[in-house]
Amino acid sequence: MMNAPLTATLREETAAYGFLSGGSETGELIRSFNWDASALGPVNQWPSCLKTCIRILLTSPQPMFLWWGQEGIHLYNDACKALLGDKHPAAMGQPAAIAWGRLWEQLQPRFSSLLNEEAVAAGIPLLQIVQQEGIYYYFSGSPIPDETGHIAGVLAIGAAANNSHPPLTYSKTDVSGFTRSLLHHFDDIIAQAGLTLVVNFDPVTPDVYIDRDMWEKVLFILLTNALRYTLQGGVAVRLSQSDGTLQLTVSDSGIGMSHAMQTAIGERFLRGDAPKTGLALVDELVKRDGGTFNMSSTVGEGSVFRITFPVGKEHLPADKVVNGDAAVVYKLYPGFTPHRVSDTGVTQQEMSHLAAIVEFSDDAIIGKTLDGIVTSWNPAAERLFGYTAEEMIGTSITRIIPPDKLMEEPVILQQLRAGQRIDHFETKRMTKSGTLLDISLTISPVKDLQGNIIGASKIARDVTHQRELFSALKESESKYMQLAFKLEAMVEQRTNELLEANFYLRKSNQELEQFAYITSHDLQEPLRKIQTFAGMLYNNSKDVLPETSRIYIDKVMLSAKRMSQLISELLDYSRLIHVKDPFVETDLNDILVKVLNDFEVLIGQRDVQINIGNLPCLMASPLQMNQLFHNLLGNAIKFSSSRRKPVIEIYAERLGVADIAALPELDTGREYNAIVVKDNGIGFDQIYSDKIFQIFQRLNDRTAFEGTGIGLALCSKIAINHKGIIYATGIPDQGACFRVILPV
Repeated sequence: MMNAPLTATLREETAAYGFLSGGSETGELIRSFNWDASALGPVNQWPSCLKTCIRILLTSPQPMFLWWGQEGIHLYNDACKALLGDKHPAAMGQPAAIAWGRLWEQLQPRFSSLLNEEAVAAGIPLLQIVQQEGIYYYFSGSPIPDETGHIAGVLAIGAAANNSHPPLTYSKTDVSGFTRSLLHHFDDIIAQAGLTLVVNFDPVTPDVYIDRDMWEKVLFILLTNALRYTLQGGVAVRLSQSDGTLQLTVSDSGIGMSHAMQTAIGERFLRGDAPKTGLALVDELVKRDGGTFNMSSTVGEGSVFRITFPVGKEHLPADKVVNGDAAVVYKLYPGFTPHRVSDTGVTQQEMSHLAAIVEFSDDAIIGKTLDGIVTSWNPAAERLFGYTAEEMIGTSITRIIPPDKLMEEPVILQQLRAGQRIDHFETKRMTKSGTLLDISLTISPVKDLQGNIIGASKIARDVTHQRELFSALKESESKYMQLAFKLEAMVEQRTNELLEANFYLRKSNQELEQFAYITSHDLQEPLRKIQTFAGMLYNNSKDVLPETSRIYIDKVMLSAKRMSQLISELLDYSRLIHVKDPFVETDLNDILVKVLNDFEVLIGQRDVQINIGNLPCLMASPLQMNQLFHNLLGNAIKFSSSRRKPVIEIYAERLGVADIAALPELDTGREYNAIVVKDNGIGFDQIYSDKIFQIFQRLNDRTAFEGTGIGLALCSKIAINHKGIIYATGIPDQGACFRVILPV
């Protein structure tokens, strides 16, 4: 945790010191830090050597960091913060052990040796930080003496090495063997990604001179790029020779690149001022050594990258060519001075490189003889199995093998003696405490200079957690499968119940429809007799009946007529609910002509003016459209005003997007027509706009305006049947407007 920031007053006091000026973000962090509570103490008590270092740190454009005091209090500048990744800003002002975490286990010995060195030496290799796509920063440490001459801290200065290549050395190289050895670094990565690596090397002349550092960078960048964009399939590496040139081809089955992306990459190759990383760095390195770099790619199929070099050494600077087979140069760690291969065949730098890999690895790396005797045991093996190197080296590897797995060891040793590599062999191993671990083993044979197999290198990775997760996943899958079967059974049961319910519902609807027809017939029959006999009574006796009796007979006949009409309309309404008429292409103009013919006499009697616009054709039930227009037109004529000439307008209009969105009942993904029937009749109060569409609802006195109160309810049901709506607007004594919205 970072100490609490200073108050505003303390911040101002700290900023007053000139040596703390500069360094945009990190400078503000240093100025705002509560140094009184740290090992450095109050700013006004800092030694002049510390102040000088901080001033240099904050004003330098180069990446720098400072470790001060026995705890190595960590300070750094803006140029360095990006290299620290997620350690920034929490690392500022912290002891180095906290700031650098696990890495401090390896850095602390170097720091201590510098801090305790009385003779001040500058530029000692300290740390290498590698950014993405081939950018390297090398940090060298310089001990800083205090006023007494004792070392008080270490100042580390970083130098970027992404474009400033180290001195070139071209040496005669077994390109096939060297490339194969480099490809082995990708074995685990490729296996974990579930991909394949296909290696196809043609016979190549031994007369090939390359800069090994360049070759390694190029191969690593091309493979990393291929793996990054390949989700399935794999990567192929081919080495061939033709017409005096050496060709290295890396192809993948990845996502590929568009033409625009390839063009953009090509433009970056040509920009001399741009930092060279990734493929641009490959292009620069290859061209520097007299080669060419080409690429082709197809989206969805993959990419092909091909580099070509001249064989021989005539094209290379003579002073950069080292003759003989002993010139092997490695530049893998900062501060390295090239050494020629000694008689043992291994450089000191190579040994350091391998030792660092073993030391820093998170995986247990174990060496053993062909008799199973442990020869090396790295720190990760100590952490994994609980045994120290002193306890294990010189003893049998069977010490960590459970009794039921002992038969695996002879089989493993037999394969190793045959020169076979064992990849990702999953088994169990036992810790010092007796705990069983799920382990993934990768075992490679180790050879001496003559090629004889003398032992094995074993990489052990704890996959216990992954196995537990896998088991939990399998258990979860099993539960979900059981649940899925239960759900499927429940769905099937509910489906059967629904089918049964639908069957009985259809049967009930059929019975109800039949009942409606029977009831209609049974009710209409006595009504017809009432009308017939009442008419006969009136016609035969009208001259002798008193006036009141004639009035009574008129009321009987009128009531019977209204009852017959009510029964007929109720039957129509019931039919709309239970019977689905087929929809066909229907011309509403033809429908309206027929309805107008039905009302011809009434229109003439009331002198009604009807203005008609063009109506659309749509998929509808002709019968229901006839009922719709019949009721709307009949309504408009019925409720005409006696104080003015009745005028009825009938037309259609297409709804706009905004109109559809304003009506929540409509589907915004469809188009709609509005059928409008507008009159200048008696109108109605808008507060009743919903009530008028309810069955048996009337706004007017039956004696003034006859009717059953079913007609508009029938219109509403017809609109709904056609996936539409109907609504009305009205003004008392000015008229009404009915709009039927139907899909196109």
